[in-house]
Amino acid sequence: LTEKLNVAVIGAGGRGGGNLGEVAKTENIVTLCDVNENNLNKAGASHPKARKLVDFRKVFDSPNEIDAVIVSTCEHTHAFATLAALQL
Repeated sequence: LTEKLNVAVIGAGGRGGGNLGEVAKTENIVTLCDVNENNLNKAGASHPKARKLVDFRKVFDSPNEIDAVIVSTCEHTHAFATLAALQL
């Protein structure tokens, strides 16, 4: 199977940047989200076609475009983003 998943990444800096780098080797990155615009812009430079957002709730406005979500946020927001992702 050569079909790739369309992946949204929430939290694109720090550990999220590492996760992004690994998954981008084999899958399509369609959405990037980070509250820190420096992290978002850095990640976006490598994925210019990806939608860029600062509010994780907006990631889920287009659920038909996403096959998987990587949540790499800090502990106090991780559960909120994960719960939304599980409802896709």
